[in-house]
Amino acid sequence: MRFSRRSVYALQAMLALAEGGVLSVGTLAKGMPRAFLEKILLDLRRAGLVEAVRGAKGGYRLAVPAREITVEQILLALGEEWQVPGEGSFMGLVERRMAEVVRRYVAGLTLADLYCDWQSWQAQQRGEGEFTI
Repeated sequence: MRFSRRSVYALQAMLALAEGGVLSVGTLAKGMPRAFLEKILLDLRRAGLVEAVRGAKGGYRLAVPAREITVEQILLALGEEWQVPGEGSFMGLVERRMAEVVRRYVAGLTLADLYCDWQSWQAQQRGEGEFTI
């Protein structure tokens, strides 16, 4: 499975929000087009995954705890569809079975799980330990 740029930006924003608190669009948009991120956040808001906070210190925050949000929910909120590999060959059958295993895994992978993996990876990048899943 390949992630679109849209889904990568959504996952990056959701990981930042998983740290807690309210973050402005400007803060969330580091390294990505702000207008593009705003559209993504609107989709995530419509899905009930994030909520907007008004005011001078407004922005976005998770609408539900990270442990209750799955990666699959995030991708579905964006309208991302599972690409089913080619049909008509034995290898196509193998690819479809593999895609189903990945889909089931992603359906159970929570934002909290992903956040822990992300923290571990960042620590490894800083030389503070090994990256483990």
